[in-house]
Amino acid sequence: MSWIQKAIEDYFNTVPARRVSYTNFLYQSESVIRSQLRTPTDTCHLKAALPEDAPRKVLRRMDVQSFWTSLASSISVKSIGQDFEDSALRLLGAARETSEKRIMRQLQQQSTSSAIPSMSTDEATAATPSDNTEEADNPFVDVTPAERVRSKILEYRLGDNHIETLHKQDLLFYGIIDLISSSSTAAFSIIAAPDVQEIVRMTKRKGPRPRNTQMVAARQDFRSHQDKAAWKRMAIKIMKEIRDQFSLEGVCYLTQHQPEMNYIATFLSPLFKILFKGCSDLHFLWGDQTLLAAKEEEHLAQGDHEKRSKGTALDTVISLPHFRLQLALVEVSGPPNTSDHAHFVGDRTKLAKNLKSMLKRIWRMSTHAFAVNKMYVYSLSQPARGAYVLDSVLEFDVSCASQMLPMFLPKFLKHLWRVKELIMNSTWSVGDYINSGSLSDSSANSTDSRDTVYISPKRRKTKAQ
Repeated sequence: MSWIQKAIEDYFNTVPARRVSYTNFLYQSESVIRSQLRTPTDTCHLKAALPEDAPRKVLRRMDVQSFWTSLASSISVKSIGQDFEDSALRLLGAARETSEKRIMRQLQQQSTSSAIPSMSTDEATAATPSDNTEEADNPFVDVTPAERVRSKILEYRLGDNHIETLHKQDLLFYGIIDLISSSSTAAFSIIAAPDVQEIVRMTKRKGPRPRNTQMVAARQDFRSHQDKAAWKRMAIKIMKEIRDQFSLEGVCYLTQHQPEMNYIATFLSPLFKILFKGCSDLHFLWGDQTLLAAKEEEHLAQGDHEKRSKGTALDTVISLPHFRLQLALVEVSGPPNTSDHAHFVGDRTKLAKNLKSMLKRIWRMSTHAFAVNKMYVYSLSQPARGAYVLDSVLEFDVSCASQMLPMFLPKFLKHLWRVKELIMNSTWSVGDYINSGSLSDSSANSTDSRDTVYISPKRRKTKAQ
């Protein structure tokens, strides 16, 4: 018995003979029909297979015609979806087969190239697949150099490679590829050289083109015949600053014994002040300054119960006040009379880690509209007696850098209107509750010990006295 005959038989068994209707049969058996029909040809077969005692004239009725029309459209959509699914599965199968072939070819090449002379060929071939089980089980290998580099960095960080001593740390643990020649970096032994070269090329392609406007202006100024040109005055001041570092006997003060902070205050700071005079956009802070970006990044990873970090201390921080952005760092590795290579390498590592934090903070600031101060709106509700729920319903910035006002003000006004709406909704909710006569069931009238009025131990002690 076919499914059509079974559906008709079930229909005749459940419906009285006087109420037999072709239309009723179609709609009552719609779920069965839709599950069985796959193509428009199946629909024609269904019509032909219906018994002769079915009233053929009802085929002309509008509801029956609409039934067959909707059925035909659904079958068409189902057919297209099935074809798409089949083609996607075929494509996935072909891709997986290709990946498996490539992996097997790589494994064979590795087993051939890495065979140990003292080991037999059979032993080397048998040992190689066990070393690459994870790679063989994963047909979706990294394709681009950036993906391969990220995977290698993650593998390195998952290993026990963290070192506490600053000058011995490998920047690869912090996701930084150190291109400076150093004995402490493992980047070139872990990441393939072509991938590193491609990352370097990407960095140069995406980086800003050097604009030598300062050098051009200085060259034109020096070539002019005006003795009071700005660049000439600056050059003379810098030369005087260098001259003042020597005594009348020709002894250089920089080579004498001095602490690091004295070197910064007497030489480096005046030199930078002359060099950047007139650059009102830059602000210099000298002497163990805290890097805001590093402090924010550490706070993001800390829980509410953990003590907040003060951030990393650096010798000099150059910032852009208009954007509340720290732009450049200066770390002095001791005065010229001191030679401490470990201190120098440690400062270089510190600079790299903090420059990374600065870049990440620039991304966060561009994403969150350069926010420093925020307004938090909380709500407290009582869904059940003795149970209260505190929730954060809104959070937005209340200040921004002056250069970001055109982007900040529309969002700020929108959030203010949202605050007004929340307060008004609370007002209406409280008014409705008071006027509803439900105060007899309120928390204040409850005798439940779990909902008693809370008094702090300090106030209890004061009250007892």
